[in-house]
Amino acid sequence: MTVMQQTTPDPASLDNLHDIIVPDPVSVWPLAPGWYGLGWVLLIALAFWVWSRMRQRRLNRYRREALAANLWWWIGGLVIAICIAAWLFRHFYHPFAIRLSAWRSRRADREAAYFARLKTACRSGDAAMAYDALTHWIDRLYDGEGAPTIEQFVHDAKDAELRDQKEQLERQLFAAPATPHAAWSGEVFYQRLAAVRQRMNQRTTRYNQPGQPALPPLNPSALRVSATNSGTSRVS
Repeated sequence: MTVMQQTTPDPASLDNLHDIIVPDPVSVWPLAPGWYGLGWVLLIALAFWVWSRMRQRRLNRYRREALAANLWWWIGGLVIAICIAAWLFRHFYHPFAIRLSAWRSRRADREAAYFARLKTACRSGDAAMAYDALTHWIDRLYDGEGAPTIEQFVHDAKDAELRDQKEQLERQLFAAPATPHAAWSGEVFYQRLAAVRQRMNQRTTRYNQPGQPALPPLNPSALRVSATNSGTSRVS
C-alpha cells in the first residue's frame, strides 16, 4: 500500500504544467479585393492632382514672368526708400532729439509739474515726502524772488486752514513722539493747497490783464477843450 502511494503521480503537481502554445500569426497577404480597388482609386486621384497642378502651372506662366520682371523694380524702390530713411534719420534725428529733450526739461521744470509731484507725495501719506515736495514747489512758485520759505507762502496765502494744516504737518515731523497732536492728513492738505493755488493763479491773471485806469483824469474840462480844438482843426 505504501509503494502504490509513492508511485502514483499527483495531478495537482506543478511538474505536470506545460507552456502556452501560441498559434501562428495571420498573414496580411494576399489582400482582399476591396483593398486593391481602394489602392487603384488613390493612385488615380494622385495622378489627377499632379496633372491639374502641372496644367495650372503652365497657365500661370505669364504671371510668373511678369512678377519676375517687376521684382527688380520693387527691390530697387525698397533700397531707395531705405537710403532716404537713413539720410533723414542721420540729418534730422539729432536736432529733433535735442529739441524733444529740451521740451521735456521745460515741461518737467514747470510749476504744474512740481505741483503734480506734490500731489503724489501728499496722497501717498508720507509726511516727509510731502514736506520735501512742498519746499521744492514753493521754490519754483517764487522763482527768482530770493529764498522763499513755507512760512512766507502761508503768510502770502492768507488762509487760516492752510496754516493749521502746515502746523499739523510740522508737528507730525518735528514734534516729540509723546507730544499729543492732531493727525495730519495728506489728502486734506493737498485739497487746501489746490484751493490756495487756484486762488493765487486767478489773482495773478486778474492783475496781468489790462484794465481801466485806476484814477479819473485830473482835469476833465481841459481834456474836453483839447478834444474840441482837435475836432475844429480837422474840420477846417
